[in-house]
Amino acid sequence: MGELMDTYDQLVSAFQRPPLEYGPLPFWFLNEVLEPERLTWQMQQMHAQHVDAVILHPRPGMVTEYLSPDFWKAIAACVDTARELGMRVWLYDEYPWASGIAGGRVPEANYDYVMKNMDLIANEVAGPQEIHWPLPRQVVSLTAAPVISSNTIDGSQIADLLPYVHDKQLAWQVPAGTWRIMAVFVRNGLTTFDDPYGVQRWADLTNPEGVDLFIKLTHEEYKARFGSEFGKTIWGVFTDEPPSTFPAWGVHVPERFRELKGYELSSILPFLWFDGGPRTAVARCDYFDVLSKCYEEAFFARIGRWCEQNNLELGGHLLLEENLVLNTRFMTHSFRQLRHLQIPGVDWIFPGTIPAYVPRFAASIAHDYGRQRSLCETYALAGWAKEMQWMRWQMQWEFVHGVNLLVPHAFFYSISDTVPIPPAPDNIGYRWYDCPPSMFYQQPYWRHYHCFADLTARSSYLLTRGTHVAQAAIFYPINSVWADFALSDGWLRGVHANALDMPGSWMTADKLEEGPAAVVTDSCYRSIIDGLREHNLDVDILDDDTLQRADIADSSLKVNQESFNVFILPAVHTISRATMTKLTEFWRQGGTIVALRSLPSASPEYGADDPQIAVLVEEIWGSAPAANLPERRASFYAGGLEPELEGVISRLTPGIIVSEKGIYSQQRHLPELELFYLVSMHPEACSAQVQLNQVGIPELLDPQTGRVAAISTFRYEGATTVIPLSFEPYGAVFIAMRQGRASASISATNLEQAVLEFVDGKPAVSGLVAEAGIPWAEVQLESGSVRLAGAPQAGLETMQGGDTWHFEVLPAPSEPLWHADMDRLELMIPYEGVPRQMRTGSWTVQGLPGFSGIGRYSQEIDIPAFWANKTLSLNLGEVKVAAKVFWDGQDIGERTWAPYTFVLGEVKPGKHLLVVEVANTLANYISVRHADSPLQWAHFSAAQLESGLLGPVRLSATQRVTLEPAAAF
Repeated sequence: MGELMDTYDQLVSAFQRPPLEYGPLPFWFLNEVLEPERLTWQMQQMHAQHVDAVILHPRPGMVTEYLSPDFWKAIAACVDTARELGMRVWLYDEYPWASGIAGGRVPEANYDYVMKNMDLIANEVAGPQEIHWPLPRQVVSLTAAPVISSNTIDGSQIADLLPYVHDKQLAWQVPAGTWRIMAVFVRNGLTTFDDPYGVQRWADLTNPEGVDLFIKLTHEEYKARFGSEFGKTIWGVFTDEPPSTFPAWGVHVPERFRELKGYELSSILPFLWFDGGPRTAVARCDYFDVLSKCYEEAFFARIGRWCEQNNLELGGHLLLEENLVLNTRFMTHSFRQLRHLQIPGVDWIFPGTIPAYVPRFAASIAHDYGRQRSLCETYALAGWAKEMQWMRWQMQWEFVHGVNLLVPHAFFYSISDTVPIPPAPDNIGYRWYDCPPSMFYQQPYWRHYHCFADLTARSSYLLTRGTHVAQAAIFYPINSVWADFALSDGWLRGVHANALDMPGSWMTADKLEEGPAAVVTDSCYRSIIDGLREHNLDVDILDDDTLQRADIADSSLKVNQESFNVFILPAVHTISRATMTKLTEFWRQGGTIVALRSLPSASPEYGADDPQIAVLVEEIWGSAPAANLPERRASFYAGGLEPELEGVISRLTPGIIVSEKGIYSQQRHLPELELFYLVSMHPEACSAQVQLNQVGIPELLDPQTGRVAAISTFRYEGATTVIPLSFEPYGAVFIAMRQGRASASISATNLEQAVLEFVDGKPAVSGLVAEAGIPWAEVQLESGSVRLAGAPQAGLETMQGGDTWHFEVLPAPSEPLWHADMDRLELMIPYEGVPRQMRTGSWTVQGLPGFSGIGRYSQEIDIPAFWANKTLSLNLGEVKVAAKVFWDGQDIGERTWAPYTFVLGEVKPGKHLLVVEVANTLANYISVRHADSPLQWAHFSAAQLESGLLGPVRLSATQRVTLEPAAAF
């Protein structure tokens, strides 16, 4: 973890132009006829826009047969091109998804390789009487137990009825009383939303023989052809949403259960549905524990080992890993599965805000298991109108909460609707409407993509340096959720269980008091993580395995390079004895433990009311847990999110305090350096006071430009450093706090871009006049403070550009391959042609409603004489969506998100030519090309189609002044 640079100068140098592995790693949808020359051309386009690594993703719409000779020729063209360009490729291990089926070949090879799940038929009968019932096919457990209530049975009297079955008929003498007869049977497993995707069968990833076949058909075939490029041009393998079902069954699961637990799985299956008394928690935890190990051993450890042996990274994510209820339903224990990935990840394929705990989940697994990177697959299902401002916002939100490798979803090889779409294994046919947007060359803004790629790479690079700093650790309470997970509860068994409240509504405090105990634990866990992040307090998640191997020293838990002296238990009812023993030792050696909502009482080893757990809980919390005596270092808070969150916060020491809500941070520790990443989620510009809990010499690293500059305006307050910062809309900066103490700084000023210098040993402050009046600055020196002031100034002066522009449309690219998979965009221009003039405002209401491309605006600007020797800047106002500016033919720069401002510097009075080229999105083209489509991806609001220079366009001038102290200084 945390590869460190030798010197700060080396870190800065690499930050300005990071190695290619830190840039975006997009899915490249190989979704049509794969032609080597088209593949090569498209990779050249990527390289030109600083996208130097890509995942080769066979995707629905692909005409070239998967794993055929033509497919291998296409992959060879990609690998050869990458090698020639100095790019890297990742292999996607499937067609299309989810990983493990080898394009359907694995489940077709053997019925034992088909994913299966269990279901229950339960009937109540009154005894005494003799019954004769036919059995359903594939019964794996047949039991009966006295009925206590609709969801409860007497687990101490469970009777095995299989000995009473002859010729597939049950003949049993029912004892006196009411009994529930329970037949558990196996069927082909359904997918995430109980949807079999037509007739597709999915692979059982608990079956090692099936997984071996998957590796043979995919990984080994890639190795046979391209193994010499492994670890060179080919860097990794992406595994995507390996399939699972619920409650899962596999042909090897009963045998593995017997080996690990020493008794028969069939005897406890009724406990998955019904509460059977004190041993219910043991039964459920045993089942989920064994199942998680079956998935881990058969699939994840195997694939991870293969990649490691072949010098490849393994990256990817699970199916619905977002919360504990989903972790239980799919793969049962996400830590155990993802720890075998060199780059563990999550996905967020919705346009809304990803809850903070989702990227923190991936980052925590990386930290716990010594990985440097964690990824997020993102941007899918947002639609064609999304632009780079939104992409930037989403990336920075994920990065500040722990992700440091971005997997954009996606670059489309083709968006053709004229090339026929062959059936895919999931029986869904699509191409241009496959989870849009495509952010690739078809987009008019594509020529600006390098701005986003460079921003991503610089941010990713710095967020892999050093060691992440967290104020607390929180427990991954999966055993507690397992123990409380009853399939007889229709809500938990229902497909919607925490999955469909997207984006984010389920993850809020209103669910803390609702639902079954498993849901309360889940909601408490997630809400506390999100609540702490709202207060810029960071937290890592520790599972049982990580906690039990952690070292304890200096009142802290030590996990790899991180330390935690506060540990949070979120609504935990059931906890393993080994984990509770470790926590007790942590507490005895000076650590602090905070329990929320409930105290542990049960264990997977004993069940409810475990006396060993009770003794340890009593030792830590005493007889009055809610007293919360500070000297006890053991707290208990209940009553809802607010008092619980306040209680946790009261036990933590923040590393950073930000005066403005909606600005988030991450801290990283390097030798002789602390690094802070700050991200504003405000759609407008804002300012904030940032207080860092240390004294140092601050420098600003701008991930947009790669610029590194000393911060002149700050002040020391005791043992802290306070820095006033200004953020552009959705802005982000890094602050490097170098060791030492500045002998002087600007503590306050009304100048912009103020810089402190010393002239003949005297402080001087220069900057731009931001407001009319007397410019001033306060300088903090070791000997005290001094105030500097200058002559009155007029402040910022502005003038508005003309409202009418000469307008023309830039021609579409002339390369024939650019047009290989879509109609010429000129067809979307009205019959009467392009308007020669355009007013400031959207071109969609001025004659170009369906045009996607680049429009060029030009007008003459007359600079007044009294602006001579002043610093001029240009503000385009609102732009949809990317702008490139020329002044008198000189390229001034480009902006792909707000603010659309450009520094012109000192400009001579007189007439000048201003040219603005504006690129929009492909949404306008799609809205016309597919106007008759019933699909949601073809239809947009008027606001989504706005394009061009919306303005208002303003120029401004200001004076640069230097403030010096009086001669008597």
